[in-house]
Order: sequence, then C-alpha cells, then structure tokens
Amino acid sequence: MDKGTKVFAIRIGLFVAAIVGGYFLLVLAFEYAGPFVVAFVAALLMDPLVNVMVEKLKIPRAISSLIALILILVVIGLILSLGITAIVSEISNLINGLPSYYSDIQVWFTDVMDAIRQWYGELSPETISIINQALNQLYQWLKQILQIAMNWIIQMFNAVPGATLFIVFSVLATYIISKDKHVIGRTLSYAVPEKWRKQAYRLQSDVLGSAWRLLWTQALLVLISTAITITGFFILNVNYAVILGIISGLLDILPIVGPTILFIPWIIYCFFVGDIWLGIGLAILYAVMSISRQVLQARLVSDNVGLHPLVSLMALYIGMQIFGFIGVIIGPLIALIIVQAIKNGLFSFGET
Repeated sequence: MDKGTKVFAIRIGLFVAAIVGGYFLLVLAFEYAGPFVVAFVAALLMDPLVNVMVEKLKIPRAISSLIALILILVVIGLILSLGITAIVSEISNLINGLPSYYSDIQVWFTDVMDAIRQWYGELSPETISIINQALNQLYQWLKQILQIAMNWIIQMFNAVPGATLFIVFSVLATYIISKDKHVIGRTLSYAVPEKWRKQAYRLQSDVLGSAWRLLWTQALLVLISTAITITGFFILNVNYAVILGIISGLLDILPIVGPTILFIPWIIYCFFVGDIWLGIGLAILYAVMSISRQVLQARLVSDNVGLHPLVSLMALYIGMQIFGFIGVIIGPLIALIIVQAIKNGLFSFGET
C-alpha cells in the first residue's frame, strides 16, 4: 500500500470514528449536560442575527448577544402566551361541554351494545366468546391509556422545578457561548494539529452553516404543518382547532407515524358514527398535509442545506432506520458533514 492510499484509509477511519464517537458523546452530553447542548444549538441559531448587529450596526458582540437573546425570549414568550391563552380557552370550553359529551357517548355506547345484543342471537357461542374477549381487551387497553395519561400529567408537574433550572442554565449558557464565540473557537482550535487547522476551520464553518439551515428547515416544516392543520380545522369547523393543530404539529416531528396516529382513528370514527362529510374533510386535510410535508421536506433540505434531493431522501430514511425519530435531524446532518468533508478534500489521496 503506497503512502497516499494509507493516508486516505487513515482519514476514512478517523472520520468514521469521529462520527460514531460524536454521536455517543452527544447522547452522553445531553444526558448529563443537557442545558449546554441546548445552549450551543440556540447560540448557533441566533448567531446570524448577532453577526448582523456586530458587522452592520457596529454593536459590541457582548451587547449584540444580549439583545438577540432578549428578542428571541420575547418572541417565544409572546407565542407561548398567545398559544396558552387559546389552549386554556379551549380546555375551558371542553370542560364545560363534558356533560353533554358524556351523554352523547352514553347514547352511542347504548346503541352499539343494542346492536351487539341483536347480533348475539345470530352468532355461535365461540364467536360470542371471541367478541367478549376483544371487548375486554379494548377495555383494558383504554384503562392503560388513561393510566399513562395520568402518570404523564403527574410527571409534568413533578418536572417543573427541574425544567425551570434547565431553562435558567440554558439561557445563561446561550449568552456566554454567543458572546465568547471567537474565544471558545480559538481555544478548541488548539486541539487540532496546526497543519490541519486551516482545513478543519473551513470544514467547521461549512458544517455549522449547513447545520444552522438544517435546524431552521425542520422548524419551518413543523410550523407549516401546524398552520395548515389549524387552518383546515377552522375551515371544517372542528372544535378545539388550536389545541388539536398544535398536537398535530408536534406529532409531525415523529417520522412515519406522525399525525397519522391522530387523523386515521378520527377519520374511522367519523365514518363509523355517520359523520361522513367531516371524515372526508379530515381525509383531504391529512392528504394535503402529508403531501406538502414530503414535497417541502425534500425541497427545503436540498435547497437550504445543499444536499441533492436523492441524498436528502436517503439521509432521512437511513437516519430514521438507525436513530429513530431523531434521525430526521441526525441523518441529514451526517450527510452534510460527509458532503462538506469531500468538498474540503478530506478524502483526497495524499497529504494536503
């Protein structure tokens, strides 16, 4: 094996080791230092705004970072306050309407049981036994779902103190990372051999730029899906449109299943109880949302991140297969790191 091939093989091995090691390091970092991982991502996202204030408005970086952080917190606060107000209003309406909903459910359940009793007269004992077992399993499943929901609510209340501490540390760390970006960068550069620093800096700059666009792309896709869903629910005159739209948008983060676990049972229920037009409307809304998500995802990732649409689709699929739902981010991120490494000559034969 000649020297150039050896160098190439070593670079490939080091690169793969860095990717795998980086993933496990990120998992450990989020488990034991979660606020600082969040702070790094937040500082990365607001860095373009800070750079504009530093370069165009000539505001010192420390002040620019503080202004950008305050602006982002204010915007997030306004969005949360408006969203919480709408959610509280709809929950209040839901609670007030529970008695009538309960009566409707009782009537529906009575009708179903009457129909089942009529069928019983025409069914064999074996079939009746199977139906009883299925109904019992359904009952047990509903009990488990309610128990999980109650446990989740209790865990949310118990997590409030820890979440508050998490947020405080994240905000403080975000400001420090943004303010001292160049100092931190210079310190980390000493860990890289001097002959590789120029290439490593160029690779880091390209990767961070692409990562920033990738994160914004995923956030934009979720916002678009949420907006489409809420608008569709209002058009269909669905109660609690905001709550259900937000739930659907959050579910959209999950690949494959996503909003399917909300829409499909709902559509089936509508057809079962005879609300055909609402079922058709929900089916159309679900189709529009799913198609727009798939089209926009491949297009936005390829346009904003610089990945070919085929590479984007492969990265999304492979990422989901290996890492689960978080693979929606990790897959394209690894793909763009590989692409940028190739562009910067990391895999070229011979030394650079």
